[in-house]
Amino acid sequence: MRIGLVIISCFIYFLSFAQENTLLYQIKGPKGESGYLFGTVHIIPDSLFYFPSKLVKTLSKADELVLEIGDINNQVKAQQLLVLEEGTCFDIFTPTQKDSVLNWGAELMHVKKDVFEKSFAKNKPFTLMQLSIQKMMLSPFKMVEMELMNYANVNKQTISGLETMEYQIGVFDHLPDSVMAEMIMDGIRHPEKADAMNVKM
Repeated sequence: MRIGLVIISCFIYFLSFAQENTLLYQIKGPKGESGYLFGTVHIIPDSLFYFPSKLVKTLSKADELVLEIGDINNQVKAQQLLVLEEGTCFDIFTPTQKDSVLNWGAELMHVKKDVFEKSFAKNKPFTLMQLSIQKMMLSPFKMVEMELMNYANVNKQTISGLETMEYQIGVFDHLPDSVMAEMIMDGIRHPEKADAMNVKM
């Protein structure tokens, strides 16, 4: 009997879903084959991280681990996909918004405004959203997919993905500038939302 474990993750600050009793679901096929669906978040503080023993036991029996993104460890590709072909990431903001973003980023990164602007100018605006996890990463945290991959590697299981990195980043590439700008500004105006969502999830 073939057993598979599919992991669906969500970007912690922008997407979430509620489930009544569990994060681990068994899916049975017509011929008795089984698979499992497990809901995760990409990154979570150590204090909130929890892998139940049932999950570890289920994962140890799986033939394959299917993550949201199969090549999540390819940092070189990620960097390439986050570089703008023209313009700067600050072009999507009004002058007032840009000033707020520069002040926020400079304070967060402990650098001068002009240094922050120069450092991020050629990156896609999506990278500014990623900065909102900077605070979390200053304290102990877990990357859930990495933990799952570690279990799969120990068990010598196949690891694949449902989507590509190109597809996921492309979703943000196709958002209207005004929508992307407002998402970033909302994160800057209400940083407490991220903390509250961590605890709730």
